[in-house]
Amino acid sequence: MRLSILVPFLLTSLVACFPASNDDAPPADADTGDAGDDTPANPRRLTINWHFKGFDGNPVACPAGFSVMEIWITNAQYDGYWQHIVEVPCSGSDGTYSENVFTSGREQTEDGGYWTHGKIHDIRLKVTEPTGQSTAAGAPSLPEGSPPGPGRFITLDQDRTVDFDIYAGGGFGFARWHLISNNTSADLVSCAAAGVDTIRFTYFVGYYPGVTTPIVTEWPCDAKDIDFAPDASNYELGSGRTRAVAPETYYGTFQALRNGVVVGTRGGDGDAIGFDSSPGNRAFQITNARITINDR
Repeated sequence: MRLSILVPFLLTSLVACFPASNDDAPPADADTGDAGDDTPANPRRLTINWHFKGFDGNPVACPAGFSVMEIWITNAQYDGYWQHIVEVPCSGSDGTYSENVFTSGREQTEDGGYWTHGKIHDIRLKVTEPTGQSTAAGAPSLPEGSPPGPGRFITLDQDRTVDFDIYAGGGFGFARWHLISNNTSADLVSCAAAGVDTIRFTYFVGYYPGVTTPIVTEWPCDAKDIDFAPDASNYELGSGRTRAVAPETYYGTFQALRNGVVVGTRGGDGDAIGFDSSPGNRAFQITNARITINDR
């Protein structure tokens, strides 16, 4: 079943807003020179792929009983948000959906206002049963509540393909890390300034190390996760996510490495750092990723 719905949408709070009035002319678009034309223009081909995976990374089937993939495509550039919600069958381990999306111009709504088309779009997925009342998983992650939270932002300056890996059986942790000078206790402004090239997170089920086998995830210090970008203005130097894991509570330790040598640690006895995992491809932030390092 395919639904084409044009509804206003305020992305930050997921609360509907009114479309721009007749007097609100959008800014000029580089492709046309006049985004105020009352005709949608400059379509780009958007292809969305999804892949259901198990914790070992191998393909698994769409969750049993959840046969609908709900696709949200939201223009996130102007106040009069254009939104398209599509429902397609969910079967097997992989799926794909494509459509042409306008990136400039505007069109009049039934109440006399205007929808304005822009290049920046927010893409998100939700796997539901046929009535839409129950959700098995979301992408890029499924937070509490419905509709799903902020998705993946893309710029349709050309035809684009977006891929989502969905781990319906569990979730993952993600972190945005800071590096702190041991000499001055000040935030360092870059990984290069800190002389740190790698961030390591070692985590395990439960609070006590050694009881279960540890899991190790490493990221380049200046890595930027595609869905959880660091905020440089807040001295976040990088970001990354753990592997998808089974539903449990996990605790662990951060380490900063310089040429393979550990130069800073955060976590351990009396310094609980961790995250919870639960079904639905849920993302949980790992807090306290502030690592004090030995200065060069």
